[in-house]
Amino acid sequence: MNLFIDTSNWNLILILEKDNKIIDQFVLKDTKKVSDVFIPNLQEMLKKNNLTIHDITNLYVTTGPGSYTGERVGLTMVKTLKTLNVKYNVYVINSLLYQAGMNKKISLLDARGKKYYLGIYDNAEPQVQEQLISIEDLDKEYLNNEAWSSYQVVKDYQDLDFSANYLALKPKFELIENPELLKPTYLKNFI
Repeated sequence: MNLFIDTSNWNLILILEKDNKIIDQFVLKDTKKVSDVFIPNLQEMLKKNNLTIHDITNLYVTTGPGSYTGERVGLTMVKTLKTLNVKYNVYVINSLLYQAGMNKKISLLDARGKKYYLGIYDNAEPQVQEQLISIEDLDKEYLNNEAWSSYQVVKDYQDLDFSANYLALKPKFELIENPELLKPTYLKNFI
């Protein structure tokens, strides 16, 4: 049994999957208290499916960029679960790629302050370095640039099929040998 966790962008997303079949999905959108609701919702999801945490063998998690606190919650939970069961395999992917999924996508996540996190992908392969960009530069360099006109824009997890993207990108997740060294993906500095 595999457990996917995303807490990086003001959402709590939990997906249970086995043999590339979705067993269950839980999505709580626009939550500022993800640290308060994570454990109760995970426990409820496991109970609903007659599972315990010991039935999980692999943990899949996004590393950001996104909400500063949200990024840390998901990774801290994965580190904690790994401490409880050293046999877990831990796999990671960045949230821009997770949102993009497959095909040609410009992936945007609100970074606040009139800025966006930007990733551009063609079949899950990065076409530019993931970056923090102002709205003005985004419009000029990418959105109004003919070179990127064939790319679909996806933004802030709107209309995202969480399970479909997870399944499509599962082979793209990176196995982490030393999960205690996991760090969130930060694309801007905090004062």
